[in-house]
Amino acid sequence: MSTIFLILCASFLVDLVVYAGGTLSFNHSALVIAAFLWFHVWFDNMNQLGNLSFLSVVATLLLVIVVVVDVFQNVSEDRGEHEVIKLSSSFWSSFVAFAFSFGAHPVLPSVVRDMREPQKYPAMSSVTFLIITISYLPITIIGYWAFGDKVASPILDNVEDGVMKMVSIACLLLNLLISYAVCINPSEQALEKTLEKPLKLDQPGPLKKVKQVLLRTVFVGVTLGIAIAIPDFPLVLDLVASLTNTFTVFVLPCAFYSKIFFRKLWWPVHVVNGIIIAIGFVACGFGTATAIQNLIDR
Repeated sequence: MSTIFLILCASFLVDLVVYAGGTLSFNHSALVIAAFLWFHVWFDNMNQLGNLSFLSVVATLLLVIVVVVDVFQNVSEDRGEHEVIKLSSSFWSSFVAFAFSFGAHPVLPSVVRDMREPQKYPAMSSVTFLIITISYLPITIIGYWAFGDKVASPILDNVEDGVMKMVSIACLLLNLLISYAVCINPSEQALEKTLEKPLKLDQPGPLKKVKQVLLRTVFVGVTLGIAIAIPDFPLVLDLVASLTNTFTVFVLPCAFYSKIFFRKLWWPVHVVNGIIIAIGFVACGFGTATAIQNLIDR
């Protein structure tokens, strides 16, 4: 997920430079973004990233407002074709890509662990996913209404060039920079926990911090290498979302919920969980096959 965020950040930085009248290659942009993202290696846990996450929410809401206003101001008479959803392979690819937007589940245990008041997690989680839904629904509905089958991914490609588009890209860039740090932090903490004894990370002192920074720098380097090797965002998104998000968003949460509370849940709940799990497996199969085929064709 963090690699996808880095790819997007590099792409959007290139766009901003081009709109400003300059030139910048994707590889150079990725290096600049990775150098900037290196700042996060000094944050020990999710709690220290809390204030930055608030900026991400503000940037997201501003982005939604800017895009919606621009679409209404510049909607053309030719709004493309509008048709009923067809259950083709492309539908499942779109389905898992949309699920990627709600794929915060791998990060949530770290969020709970690092919260000052973990008992407030249920309320925080509900508000968070409500904000995400409120952010995506207007873009989804208005985008399809305005452009039909001509709607692009990302929808910023449908937005008229100008100040509004530059503001939208800047908001997305800020959001993704912060999201990268938040999403990669749990993996870094997990690796540090695994290597705690061999690297003596359980011993306090300045040397411990140096080792942590070096380990996290390796993480940034790995994501940078993947981003440069496969810079095509849609292809990477489809493959990652199909292989991982279908399980972390649909399959595993429902399976674990039914397993842990098997005797306490009403039987219709198990049925619904089973349906969701089945949909997740189907989406994984079709989405992965389509993503691999697209990579081969490229």
